[in-house]
Amino acid sequence: MYTGNLAWDDEGTTKALGVIAQDTHISQPVNVVKQTAGDQAYARPLPENTQSQQNQTVPLLSGPSTRSQRIEVNASLSDCWDKCQQFCASLENTDLEILSTYKAQGYFYQLPRYTMFRLQVFRQQEGQEGADEPLVVEFQRREGDGYLHGLLFVQLRNFLVPESAIEFDSTTDISNTPLEFTQLHLENEEDDLAVFISHLFNSHDLLAARSGSNTIALACQNPANFTQIISRADDILGGMQELLQISQDPSTVFACIYVLATLGSDPTWCSVCITQPNLLSIICNLFPIWSNQEPKKQVHTSTQILIQAASTLKALQAFDFDWFQNTLTTQDRNKFKQGCSKMNILPPEKQELFQNII
Repeated sequence: MYTGNLAWDDEGTTKALGVIAQDTHISQPVNVVKQTAGDQAYARPLPENTQSQQNQTVPLLSGPSTRSQRIEVNASLSDCWDKCQQFCASLENTDLEILSTYKAQGYFYQLPRYTMFRLQVFRQQEGQEGADEPLVVEFQRREGDGYLHGLLFVQLRNFLVPESAIEFDSTTDISNTPLEFTQLHLENEEDDLAVFISHLFNSHDLLAARSGSNTIALACQNPANFTQIISRADDILGGMQELLQISQDPSTVFACIYVLATLGSDPTWCSVCITQPNLLSIICNLFPIWSNQEPKKQVHTSTQILIQAASTLKALQAFDFDWFQNTLTTQDRNKFKQGCSKMNILPPEKQELFQNII
């Protein structure tokens, strides 16, 4: 569990105040290699847990997989896949992509954690399609936090097979996690924020940059921390602008832009933002990158990052309209519009966020 002033990384360690503590609840990722903050999180070589026969309408389960990753579902193929999609759609702060027939992939952000999952429906034997044999839904962790992935797996299993649901305490439900495990209180340790900020400038170290940005984002969920965070606005904005320009790691970028969007309602924070000459251009540049329209950037389309970016732009526009209009260049406006052209995948109420900004 996340406790105290600790920031998790995906190696199962916590980083805070320069101390590293091991946590046994988080499984170790495979084939971990040293990365910079400019690398995307899933660029590392990840082995296939299953070997799908893609020529089949519903692939045959033929590769190795642990029992903990599988759910047997007694339902028709259409009903099973519909329920899988309903579950994925119910997750907040999730970038969801349908990879192929009966296969989906998602990035789920739960500050300061994240997990990348892949969900796929399989047959267990040849000739099963249309038969009464149970289907298998496999829920793989492709990247990120093993504990968070485990919570999602429990919720998926209870959703697909409610008759076999097991009673758990409240900590197994992400939405009911006690506040002491989901909030930071910076007033407890005066030096904490300085350590987290220093991680923002470690662009050569993916885990440090991810840890610092996600911990500050978590701190922003507690309004009691706003005064301390805003007092270091220049330093935080400097580090986050650097990361937003170079990072292809979804977790790091989401955390940085989340901080900007969350604090956008504070006049003091905005007054510092408008002194940053390149801030609007950096934010607008996120739109073609994270709508997957930059060939040199190997990233997925992240509606969650772009929603936070649009919220930030709206907040700055509302704070000082004249500054906003005069600072935006023609190139900035074109990049924003380029990214918005891909936002038709969002529901109508979310698409409205991207209107009347530029």
